[in-house]
Amino acid sequence: MKRTKNLLIATTAIVAIVATLFVGCKKDKDETENQPDKTEVLANRIKAFQKLRNAINSGAKTEGTMTVDEMREMLCLVSNYEHSEHETYCLNTTLDTLHVAMPTVDMDGYVSETDVVEVYNAYETELLDRMGSVGDNMDVPSLFSIVLPSGEAKENDDIEIIFTRGQEAVYEPLSSLINGPFDGICLYWGWELGSCNSSIGIPGTDAAVELSRCFKFDYSAYNGTFYFWDVEYVDYVGTDSILSGHANWNYWEPGFVTDCDQWLFYYLGNLSGGPEPCLCEDELNCEYVNIKNDFSLSSGSKYYSPTYGSPFFECRIAGIYDKNPREFRAHLLHVTYANYHYAPYQY
Repeated sequence: MKRTKNLLIATTAIVAIVATLFVGCKKDKDETENQPDKTEVLANRIKAFQKLRNAINSGAKTEGTMTVDEMREMLCLVSNYEHSEHETYCLNTTLDTLHVAMPTVDMDGYVSETDVVEVYNAYETELLDRMGSVGDNMDVPSLFSIVLPSGEAKENDDIEIIFTRGQEAVYEPLSSLINGPFDGICLYWGWELGSCNSSIGIPGTDAAVELSRCFKFDYSAYNGTFYFWDVEYVDYVGTDSILSGHANWNYWEPGFVTDCDQWLFYYLGNLSGGPEPCLCEDELNCEYVNIKNDFSLSSGSKYYSPTYGSPFFECRIAGIYDKNPREFRAHLLHVTYANYHYAPYQY
């Protein structure tokens, strides 16, 4: 499963500076131009870890340390470079988690490089086993998030490696189905029940799926290498009535009130035994605008992740409901935050 990649060392490029800088900023300008290219820095970090891994695995090196934060950043950067298949288009996805032992942290907050390589080796083994046993056709792994155990006794817990598993699909431009904001369409809220409008046959989709397509990162517009670090997954739900059983969910409401009757993220009561909710263009556009304003725009209140401060990357909507009694239906917003750098191929 491991993909072979060649490190991309970009040709040094001098970026033209717009002539709006103050005259007295020449020193800062010179310092900026003398800094290494971002692509080269990231590629060199990956190459250094690969060299370190080979040396330790062969027994040629046993000494050296790094901080816990350096370990987390390195594991995230290299795992996403070597094993993330993020460019494969997958609409049907789920989150999965691998567990590997946390190495011992010394009194100064350092871990040995040998232990870090052992963690990465264990991660690769766990990933290979997990993907080899997938039975739901969602066998495309992408965007690995490295979550270290909290608290002082870190070495007594596991590192969680959260990632997306997806089912490869044929890419369809959004405009082929809808023109978000939505126009002239009504969709069932979930379960891929399609359109509520009998005159429009759209099978295998629903409101959640189509909203997800609006906020999925489009790799087809790029031709190059992506480097990811500080990937973070956060789940948001628009009702606080079920948070007690889901400690990792976060309560969120849009930052402003609108006239929508059935927002996807809101508590929908008195639905036991009734038909699935149908959301038409007003409700769909309302939720589209709320997600865009609060999450995908840099001015949004939820644009940055709560732990690493990473920016919004993409999100997916999934349906949830109260099984017994079936009194409400709501949607969960799975947000992927990530720092990334895109390096175009040089021809």
